[in-house]
Amino acid sequence: MALIGTIRKNTWLLVVMIAVGMGGFILQSIVSGSNQYAAGDRTTIGKVNGKKIDYREFQDAENVLYRNSTDNIYANKNTLWNYFKNRTLAESMSENLGLGVSKEELIDLEFGDNLSPIISARFKNKQTGVVDKKQLDQIKQMIDDGSLNPEYKRFWAVQEKEIQYDRLKTKMANLVSKAMYTPSWYAEDISKLDGTKASFKYVKIPFDKIDDDEVEVTDQAIEEYVNEHKSLYTNDEEKRSIKYAVFEVKPSDRDVAKLKANAEEIAKDFKKSDNDSLYAVSNEGIVANVYYKYDELPDALKKDSVKWNKGDVIGPYRDKDIFTVAKIIDKKMIPDSVKAKHILRSVAQGDADGFAKAKATIDSLKTLLETGKESFDSLAVKFSQDGSASKGGDLGTFTQGRMPPAFNYACFNGKKGELYVVTTRYGVHLIKIEDQKFLTDEPKYRVAYININIIPSQETQDSIYDIASEIITSSTNIDSFETNIKKYNLTLKKSMPLKANDYTFMDLGSGQTSREIIKWAFEPGTEKGDIAPTVFTYTNKKLYYNEKYVLGYLNDIYPKGLRSVDEVRNEVEQLVKNKLKGKKIAEMVKTKNLDDVASQFDLKVESADNVKFDAKFINNLGNEPKVMYYAFNGEANKTYGPIIGNSGVFFVMPVSIEKPSTEANLVAEKKKLSDAARTSVPFKLFDALSKNVEIKDNRQKFY
Repeated sequence: MALIGTIRKNTWLLVVMIAVGMGGFILQSIVSGSNQYAAGDRTTIGKVNGKKIDYREFQDAENVLYRNSTDNIYANKNTLWNYFKNRTLAESMSENLGLGVSKEELIDLEFGDNLSPIISARFKNKQTGVVDKKQLDQIKQMIDDGSLNPEYKRFWAVQEKEIQYDRLKTKMANLVSKAMYTPSWYAEDISKLDGTKASFKYVKIPFDKIDDDEVEVTDQAIEEYVNEHKSLYTNDEEKRSIKYAVFEVKPSDRDVAKLKANAEEIAKDFKKSDNDSLYAVSNEGIVANVYYKYDELPDALKKDSVKWNKGDVIGPYRDKDIFTVAKIIDKKMIPDSVKAKHILRSVAQGDADGFAKAKATIDSLKTLLETGKESFDSLAVKFSQDGSASKGGDLGTFTQGRMPPAFNYACFNGKKGELYVVTTRYGVHLIKIEDQKFLTDEPKYRVAYININIIPSQETQDSIYDIASEIITSSTNIDSFETNIKKYNLTLKKSMPLKANDYTFMDLGSGQTSREIIKWAFEPGTEKGDIAPTVFTYTNKKLYYNEKYVLGYLNDIYPKGLRSVDEVRNEVEQLVKNKLKGKKIAEMVKTKNLDDVASQFDLKVESADNVKFDAKFINNLGNEPKVMYYAFNGEANKTYGPIIGNSGVFFVMPVSIEKPSTEANLVAEKKKLSDAARTSVPFKLFDALSKNVEIKDNRQKFY
């Protein structure tokens, strides 16, 4: 009872806790850049530079920051891991640098004049946009006198860690930023290069001038290519791939027939119903808030529209995976647009006293207007609590659906010149209908719909699961597994190389089941060729039935280090093929005359004029750094080539190079370069530091 009393007296405290639980959104912005425990170290989820990350603290932070989050739980865990990893690294490095956050500094960041950006964001008043210092003072008082409830105390402890890390990160970034210096010679060179322009002629021979079957991409060719580009094709950790098949769980003909029969029974009952809205909602249907023109209705409802009258039932009719029953609950002339004014007395949701006062005020104003003693405009200016007050409550002209349902109904079903009192989520309104416009004399329809989703029955789901289970139990090796899969006309797919902590599995998306598949692949003892002993089940997130069953086996293991030919083949095969084609084209050309080269391949000589040195992409040329090198460094009127580029083989002839005519403002140039480098420090610092310390990641042992 004491806790409830505290919350009642401090409702802001509850709001803050809910806001924090809804996503840990600040944590995500400050991060830049089953339990199976390891023997001998049962609660260590990771180590950074020898410093442990404790899983109990990790779980506690997750419970505090993501308790009510609707985001993907593994995305949240990944964000939290990056935070803990970087925070632990910051604490480790700070000890060596002599940096820290004192108790006095922490209090100032939480409650003083130098508030942490975390506090500023979490305790900002939504109406004023300013930090609510009164709330912070109340929290500080509760901390000082020990009256802060245990749940909120846990939150505050987690938040203090965030604040300390954010402050340490800022201090470390400042140390690096202030140590940065741009030499004059570098600024001068960059300024000259950025201001340099070149004009040149070239011939581009596309790779497709050679047919694919004229070159052979051998394992040796791929290996050579990988060795030439080691930095691009090196695994920073072990990866594994899975071959898998997916059973799509579809409704059987029998399921569809049963659902249609059910829809037909609903149609009969709907026809008899006296309360159409209640019946529709009770059967998970919807009632349109507006009246639609004939042309605006679904195609399936237009077929017999000439026969429609109020009470008519249409269907069931099928649209993709839904049977729909529709009922015409009203048919009449409705204006196409309305011009109205209103007076609003705002009421917060659930405020019964506030609603009673607002209703009384609106009723009094309505009575006053009906006597003719006051004008609507003058009362709106005095009493309305929204932006239209200064305009005498004028809302202009609007069509159906632009206003809240009750407001919309009054305006389009009421009479011109009349006053109406309605309640919406914004409060209590007094409406005056100024005008109603009818563009046609056609009636409009208000329709209620009941949808029956066409989904597989439990019997169908179970029968397909049994088939999937039988494949596992009857497959003694991958050959028999693949044979059994083919019996059901399923296709085996190969996953991309996966990391141990991934939680997204190919086109099946992310989540619990995808994480289970990947976790199985990395379990100790799982070897290449092992068949997963489980039928992995994907549940439809909206309709809650088993929509996919997945079977698979471990296809390959890619160790840490330089990637193998098999692993990279799909990625580099076309690149290697282009390189081989480029060599073949180069051997075919026996001249350096641009016109002769162009003529040999039925091409033409192209020109590029006034190209800036820092241009990343050039029209008709693309991104070709090798071509740019010769264009800016070659001799005028001399042809260079063949140059094997990204999109073809090139021959290039520089025509002119125009260097800047004025001297650079070195002070401004140095400042620009230094500022650009310093701006990137907070985002890149921890990535750079992480590459130079030992990080042990044991997450897969815990979740």
